[in-house]
Formats: sequence, C-alpha cells, structure tokens
Amino acid sequence: MPLLRDKRRSLKPVLFAMYLSQDPVVQCFLAKRDSLGPWARENVCWEAIALAAGVDLEHLLGATILALREFGKTIAITRYPEVLARRIEYAKLPGGWRDRDAIDKLLGLLPFNTSCVKSH
Repeated sequence: MPLLRDKRRSLKPVLFAMYLSQDPVVQCFLAKRDSLGPWARENVCWEAIALAAGVDLEHLLGATILALREFGKTIAITRYPEVLARRIEYAKLPGGWRDRDAIDKLLGLLPFNTSCVKSH
C-alpha cells in the first residue's frame, strides 16, 4: 500500500501497528501474509495479499490507519517524560510562556480550552 509508506519508503512501522490491531480484517490479512514464504512476504504487494485473503481493501486501509493512530499514541506516551522535561527547560526561558501555559494546563491550573473561557 504505497499510501502508507514512511519517509524511508518502508512499510515496517505499518506492519508493526497492524500486529497490534484487533480488527478481524487486519488479522485475516496478517494470517494470509504470515502463511507466505519469506520471499513472497517481502515482494508481493499488499493489495494482492489482501485479495488472496478475501478482505475488503477499503476496510483494511481504514483499519490500518486506525492502528497507526493508536501506535502513534503509544510512541507519544512512551516518549512523554523526555518531552515534558524539555518543555520544563524551555518554560524557564524568558519567552517560554507557551510551555508554561501547557504545563499549567496539564496540571489543571489553567483550563485546556481557553476559547470557552469568557474574559471580562
């Protein structure tokens, strides 16, 4: 699925996310892909594998995108301590008001949605 390739033209992150998916169409696709030999797994296009598995390509694409979104959340959560430490560093700088506000929102000292707050 060329649409899903990353900057390096690789589908490996997509495949990893798919293995975390509970969607039955994704699982059916993966079962078919896993049943192929090593050469076929690397060289047969995913569309052909999906057709051979008898799965709906649009459903597979949608479920894969959802799996990628969830995978992205997992990565973000695991890296958040680093991000927060850096944000605290920047918040201490004279121009770090955005970072200070973000930390205050996270701690509940400021509302998340400031557009709903009336200013009088």
